[in-house]
Amino acid sequence: MLVLDCSATMPWVLEDEESTESDAALNRLQTEGAFVPRVWPLEVRNALLVAVRRGRLARQQSERFVAGLEDLPITADDAVRGVFRAAQPLAGLHGVSSYDAAYLELARRKTAPLATIDAGLARTARAAGGRPGPRGQSPPSPPRMSPRKPPFFFLDLASWPLDT
Repeated sequence: MLVLDCSATMPWVLEDEESTESDAALNRLQTEGAFVPRVWPLEVRNALLVAVRRGRLARQQSERFVAGLEDLPITADDAVRGVFRAAQPLAGLHGVSSYDAAYLELARRKTAPLATIDAGLARTARAAGGRPGPRGQSPPSPPRMSPRKPPFFFLDLASWPLDT
């Protein structure tokens, strides 16, 4: 299983962000499943709303995408108390949002790789001891991906202490 960041989800619907790495994450999700923090559906819906508003995606495509996501083996984390206790100190210590800290905390607690395109989140994870996990390099070499597409990261946070 892996922890799926919202940024890693959007290339599956936004053609200009699609890459071999995002396809690999989707394949891995379909076979192994994924954990997401409870904020993930709201972040995905917001990203879709912005894409529709900017004309990058039709509303019908957005709705079909959401319906498809609902059929995937994605498990929303239900550990509210642990997240309250652990995410805020992580956010303060590493200078990330509470949302990003929730992904980091979940990946650490579940000992699952974090799939993200968010370079800032990946940089924070690596600075705290995360390392490229299975199927991941950071970042992919330029010939494999157009300059417009962001790098895709799989980061293994299993050995990362929560208080670093």
